[in-house]
Amino acid sequence: LTGNSIGPDGMRALMEAVTENEILAGRNEMESKGLAQSHPADSHLNDPGDISVPDASGSAHLNKHGNYQYTGVEALFLGGTGMGHVGCAAVAKMLEETKCLRVLSLSNCELDDEDALVLAAAITKNCKQLPLRRLQLSFNNLTAKE
Repeated sequence: LTGNSIGPDGMRALMEAVTENEILAGRNEMESKGLAQSHPADSHLNDPGDISVPDASGSAHLNKHGNYQYTGVEALFLGGTGMGHVGCAAVAKMLEETKCLRVLSLSNCELDDEDALVLAAAITKNCKQLPLRRLQLSFNNLTAKE
């Protein structure tokens, strides 16, 4: 989505959809009484030693190594989308709830220090479940002040 003029309202709708996707995946798992309904694209995640475990906010399964794996959006590239403060707040809300996102690029989104604090608070709130490994914030209005 990088470079598309999604704007604040579009960003809010997109982040709600990402979050709802994880919730619906979890409901589908529960409705199937705990049996995996894996997507063909996720076949590389499945192993004969894996056990499906429904989760309220996403589809999860416990692999033979004892690690949970969730199904949902793993990477978002939202640079230059004109999200503004409202869009940043929507991204932060999604970050508080997701258990899947590994990569988030917010380059050139006109974010400022307040936006960075909002994002940091959301990441901190969900740090035990959020697998975020890369956060790109280049070309924003961030400063080094404390």
